[in-house]
Amino acid sequence: MSMKRSRDTAFAKHQREMAQQVYLPLAITVLVLILVMVGIVIALKPYQIGTVSAFMSLLVLIPAVIVCLVPYALLVALAALLSKFNRWLPGRFVYVLSAVHSVNVAIYQLARRVASPIIWIHQRYAWLEHVVSSRIPKSVPLLPRSVNENEQ
Repeated sequence: MSMKRSRDTAFAKHQREMAQQVYLPLAITVLVLILVMVGIVIALKPYQIGTVSAFMSLLVLIPAVIVCLVPYALLVALAALLSKFNRWLPGRFVYVLSAVHSVNVAIYQLARRVASPIIWIHQRYAWLEHVVSSRIPKSVPLLPRSVNENEQ
């Protein structure tokens, strides 16, 4: 019984905290915004409202534009430097490119040599599992296809 009561009081405390810390500030903010808009509409003429709204838009947009211009300028500078670097780079790294290519080919061939027996063993294992686990007799091939069959 005390466990349920403590849960109820914890839930009630949580609801009070949500009301005081989330809903009340949100409601006050919305109410102030509505009162400010109504006050501006009542106090100012239509032309003045347009001027105030244009000025407020400027106050909101100028910091956003400044913040967005810095990364944009960095991207443009980076693109220019990369273009200059790409024009300079190929003549310097022809030997490195050929060395990296030959290492890549050698590693690919080594990986195929290492993986080929493992694939062969797993093919045999899958074939044996198929033969042993099938309850309904099926036509079973004598041996599975070889790994290198499709390479020939």
